Parts: sequence; structure tokens; C-alpha cells
Amino acid sequence: MKQKMRFLVFIVIVTLLLGTLPSGSVQAGNNHDPGDAKLAQIKNNPCVSGRLYEEGVPYFTCQGWTGADSWITVPLTTWEISPDYPLVGVPFYIGLGSVPAFRQGTGSAYSFNRENVTFPSLVDIRGLKTEIRLVPIKQSTFPDWDYNGVLEYDYSTIGYGYGDLINYLGDELDPDGIYVPPEPESASVYGIPYYPVLSDWGDDTLVLRAYATMSSYHAASPSSYRSEPAYRIEIASHRQVQARVSWDSYRVWERQFSHNKTVCRPGPNNAGNFDCLAPVGNWYEPGHSVTIPVYVYDWSAPRPAGSGDWVTVMPINTSSVIWPDGTLHDHVPILVYQSQPILQEP
Repeated sequence: MKQKMRFLVFIVIVTLLLGTLPSGSVQAGNNHDPGDAKLAQIKNNPCVSGRLYEEGVPYFTCQGWTGADSWITVPLTTWEISPDYPLVGVPFYIGLGSVPAFRQGTGSAYSFNRENVTFPSLVDIRGLKTEIRLVPIKQSTFPDWDYNGVLEYDYSTIGYGYGDLINYLGDELDPDGIYVPPEPESASVYGIPYYPVLSDWGDDTLVLRAYATMSSYHAASPSSYRSEPAYRIEIASHRQVQARVSWDSYRVWERQFSHNKTVCRPGPNNAGNFDCLAPVGNWYEPGHSVTIPVYVYDWSAPRPAGSGDWVTVMPINTSSVIWPDGTLHDHVPILVYQSQPILQEP
């Protein structure tokens, strides 16, 4: 009697333990997680490493998960003056904008590689591509200034304002109606989707009203433009690097049903019959036949194309200005003339 009770207790315990084990289909589903988790890691960190290069046309490189680099050039600052020859004591306009530029030797403003990559026993991705975009970041030099640049200039003899200008007598200096304000262009209007101006982020254009009390011949640290001394405006343009990945298809490493096989288990079946011999140690005992599923690990069927969201990588700033002759410099030159040239210093 005691032996029967012990046997019944054993059967109950085994039944409870079997009930807590996941089924074959659940196990297969759970084994999707490592591959999907790896893909999620790639989506959340599209740039393994990034670097800004500033020799010549500045460009940013992003090393993707395939090991290849994607890159994009940073827009160059441009400027316009209205009128073309501003005078001392007369307010004028300065328009600041930006344009995309080709990286030397490439004939392109960006390059995003698309390659295959396999992470063994995790995920196999076909056509993985890392894209980069550069978003202007507004600066807080003035309370309402959305421009993504910070200016450095000769404060003693020339001044700039985002709103109304007041001279030293307290009179408003308004160039409106006298000159047509410039309309500087943004890199975002050149048909390249990787230089967007996003709402609440910042702008890469600005129109300033300027006023000089002395000609640029009196600049403390003059530039040279048109063979004459000029005021320097140094501009640090700030942009946020963002990246995302996209893919043509992918497969995950998963536990899959392979086939059924028949094995012999010791003891009788539910009807009390024996139909085979089951190996037990170095001996065989009467047993019964059962069919069990066999699982293997293999790649899943291809899953469809997709992409991740844009992810912030890092902020960058550059100071490259393109002059009308196509040369690159680190500042904007501003020529200001006296209204009576005879008084101009030689």
C-alpha cells in the first residue's frame, strides 16, 4: 500500500512539473527574442561610431553595423549684403544662409552604403543601410533667435540686430524702404532630404540689420576681401546628427519543428500492452512506442523590409564659409565704406 501511495505521489509531481514546461510552439516563439533584440539594438544605435572631418568641405562619417561607413557633407555658410557697398552711418542688411556641397573627389553630398550582414545564431539582415541627416539647432544668443549659428565680430565699431536698430542718438535706423532685404537660401531647399529644417529645432538662415560707426579700414583684426580690409564675422554653425537604419529583409535564428520520430519507452502503454524493447542502461526492458517531435535551430523565413526611427547621434559645429569665388574660409568679410572717400584712410 505504501509503495502504491509513493508511486501516485510521484506521478502527481511529474504531472505538475510537465504542466509548467512551455509547449514546443511557445519555445519556438521565445527563441525569436535574441534575433529581434539584436535588430532592436541596431535600430536604436544606428551609428556604431561617428566622426566629423573638417579639412576642406566638412563631412561626418557614421560607421554602421556592416562595418562600412556612411557619410554626409555639412552645409557651408553663405552671405549676401544689401546694398552691395554699405556706408558708414547708414544701416544695411546682411543675409546668412547655407548650401550643400560635394565632398572632394566624389561628386556627391552624401553616400549611404547598403550591405548584407549576419550575426551568427541571432539575425541575418539583407540590404542594411545607415542614413544620416543634419538638422539645424537653434541658438539662444538672442531671445527669439532660431538661427543655428553663433557670431563673433568686432563689437567696438559695427553692430548687428535681429529687430529694430537704434543709433547713438536714440533714433531708429530702419533700412526698410531704402534697400530690399536679402533672401538667403537654406540647404533644405536644394532637393536633398537629409538637410531638413524641422519644426521647433532651428533655422539655417538669418537676416541681420547692421550699422557701422567706422569703415572696415578701422577693423581691429581685418580680413582681406576685394583687396581691401574688411570686418570679420566668424560663424559657428550648429547641427544635430541623426541616423537611422533600413533593410530589404531579415531572418532570425529560431527553434523550428523538423519531424516526428518514434521511440520506445519502458513499461506498458495506457492499455497495458508492450510493443517494443526499450534500452535501459546496458539492458532492454519491455516497453511501448510513442511519437515525439524533433526540433532544430535554423533561419526563419525572410521577413519584410523596414526601417527604424531617426535617432540622435551627436551635435556638431563647423565654421566653413564659401566665398563667391568658391574658396572656403572660416569667416564672412564685410566691407563698409565712408560716404566721403577723400576721408578714407589709404
